[in-house]
Amino acid sequence: MYRYSEIRTVHLEITTRCNARCPQCPRNLWGGAVNPSLPQVELSLDDCKKLFPSGFVSQLKQLYMCGDYGDPLAASETLEVFSYLRHENERITLKMHTNGGARLPEWWRELAGIGCRVRFAIDGLSDTNHLYRRGTHWPNIINNARAFINAGGSAEWAFIIFKHNEHQVEEAMKLATELGFKRFIIKRTKRFLNAAKGTKIERSPVHGLDGELEYYIEPPENPEHQILLTEPWLDESADQAGYEEYLMTTPITCRAVKEQMLYVTAEGLALPCCWLGNLYPREFAERRPQVWNLIDSLPNKKESLNAVRHGLKQIVEGSFFQQLVPDHWKPAADPNRRLHVCVKVCGRCSVQDNQNSNHSIERRIY
Repeated sequence: MYRYSEIRTVHLEITTRCNARCPQCPRNLWGGAVNPSLPQVELSLDDCKKLFPSGFVSQLKQLYMCGDYGDPLAASETLEVFSYLRHENERITLKMHTNGGARLPEWWRELAGIGCRVRFAIDGLSDTNHLYRRGTHWPNIINNARAFINAGGSAEWAFIIFKHNEHQVEEAMKLATELGFKRFIIKRTKRFLNAAKGTKIERSPVHGLDGELEYYIEPPENPEHQILLTEPWLDESADQAGYEEYLMTTPITCRAVKEQMLYVTAEGLALPCCWLGNLYPREFAERRPQVWNLIDSLPNKKESLNAVRHGLKQIVEGSFFQQLVPDHWKPAADPNRRLHVCVKVCGRCSVQDNQNSNHSIERRIY
């Protein structure tokens, strides 16, 4: 894998807290209560200074805040961290991915002044956005976006397509143009795929805080809005043996290596990417036990990857990055020998490619 001195992009999850309850997010239970096994943590400015000392920041081309569980708006020192990074590297590209539903307009104006770019995840209009972005309020989102853009901020609108909002694409793009967004991105969702079986999921439940079923969300009906599926992503009649063959043999081309990217979780854990950072609950989903097995094999288990305490260089140059993870990319006779999450994202039939590259719809509106 890459070395510490070669890292050029950092993906930072500054907090596991969030103001929203998106039903397909692992932070909560199908849009209801918070995942009980998820640590409720955030990184402070002091933590980030330890993680990213001046010399390291100077080598970076980009740092963006997103993550697996939280929203940067929920962390107490997000502005201060961005200010520190800008002070240490005037040329670095700073970005933030967010639902946009928290903080006051003045906060957003300060963010624009730092020169941070923002991707707003807005999945519909006033009558539909809340169906997925549960807990957010449309007027707050629009007021915050307007304050940021009017203060000189560069903003993108990312729109995940579902059945309930696919009829609003053109209207949403028109509003994005009027508000001054730089880009409008339609995202084909991959969260209606079962990576363990290589099959499709017809719908997902949405629960309330009491755990009761409230409604379902479904994938879009328009083929143009659906993620492009190729073998081995088939339907429920798929040949499981054929899918296992794919797990065992497909070449894995690591995106983190290609992009010289590092992921840091809100616990301060250093990992190659956010896909490996989706750890909680550890007993749920096909990929987490595999990753936990690698983590548990380290001398101090999870603590061995704590970069706030041990420093990024020690971890990146250590066995997890340089041996354990790459060893599980090699073709193997046992499909469980290979990291399924790496096959899913960086294998020959990458669902990430099908969502975000030549099969996505992206419109520049400036």
